Amino acid sequence: MTNPEDEILDLGADFEVVEELPELPDSAEELPELPEMAEEIPLSQEPAKTSTQKPTPKPAPTAAPAEISSALAWRGFGFVLAIGGVLSSWGDPSPAGFFRAIAFAAASWRFLTNGLGSVQPTRVNGKPISAALVTISGLAGSIMSGFEIGPLMTLVGGAVAIMSPVLGGKKDKKRTLPPAKELDSQFSLSLAVYLLALGGMLLPWCGSGQSGADSALGAIVMVCILATVWSSWVGAWKLWTVPLVTGRLGLLIFLTPMETFILGLMGLLRPLQGAEEGKLFAMLHGAWPSGGVEESFLVYGAGPLLTFVAGLLSLFVLVRSAKSAVAMAKDKKTAQVQARKASRASRSGKSKVKSKDTGKEKPKRKAKQAGSRRGSRRKTSKE
Repeated sequence: MTNPEDEILDLGADFEVVEELPELPDSAEELPELPEMAEEIPLSQEPAKTSTQKPTPKPAPTAAPAEISSALAWRGFGFVLAIGGVLSSWGDPSPAGFFRAIAFAAASWRFLTNGLGSVQPTRVNGKPISAALVTISGLAGSIMSGFEIGPLMTLVGGAVAIMSPVLGGKKDKKRTLPPAKELDSQFSLSLAVYLLALGGMLLPWCGSGQSGADSALGAIVMVCILATVWSSWVGAWKLWTVPLVTGRLGLLIFLTPMETFILGLMGLLRPLQGAEEGKLFAMLHGAWPSGGVEESFLVYGAGPLLTFVAGLLSLFVLVRSAKSAVAMAKDKKTAQVQARKASRASRSGKSKVKSKDTGKEKPKRKAKQAGSRRGSRRKTSKE
């Protein structure tokens, strides 16, 4: 059977289907406006989130920056000025170079540990020993060098660092400063010592102008000193690269004090004997550039002297840190042993309590079993 509605009826030749197309406007301005609903339709719709997709976590709100101490800012500015003066001209080589290296070590160490180079806020009012050393060095250098621009800037920077509590004390009383962080004392002392060695290495070691790093041995020691300065700074602040310092650079930290000590000793003993054959210190002359080794010790011996002293101090710091590490390891081991003993004692106490409880429960069970047996016997006897 066929459905009559599906049949196509022929209307004949007199009927014709005509479709009228809409007339398009001549210009784009006459185009009809789209309905308002079209504006609400998004151009691209994101796929619906399924239950397996995890929502993206919102970023945590950033905390407001901590207030900076005004005294700390003044102190940091003073040390920056002092370091700029150390790196400026101090005139011709003179005994003022000794004070130049001391000012460089003191200003750099204080700037990195309790100045604007600090990683986290430290104590505001520290001991003014470093600022006093910078000021004295700048004053002595100014007198010895004929008041050159470098020592004068160092003198002004040290004075600003000393007066920083007075310059910024009033503003600090009105502020809520963040709590101070204590640095690691061993690494902080090591940083000061190697900055002193770095200052001695940069001074002229002979009349021709070569410094302590211009020989083969000096270049190697210079690289080791720079690496140890970075390691000490990382260890003092307990940064995220501490495992690298205590792990891969451990041997370097152990060898650098010996190398610094030997290099400073060679620099001190070199001018004592000539370069003739058979002399005791002839080999020391071959390790350094020739020229000017017999000149004034106060002028060209300050660099080797500071390097030698820094080597001695670094050996002292190394032995002291090794002793403290051994003591810490012993304390940690004893703490672990005590913790194990305490855990064993607690386990044994729990086991004794359980054994007592089980011992009390066993007679009750036996009495119940005996009573059930007696009852069954009575039932059998009655039957």
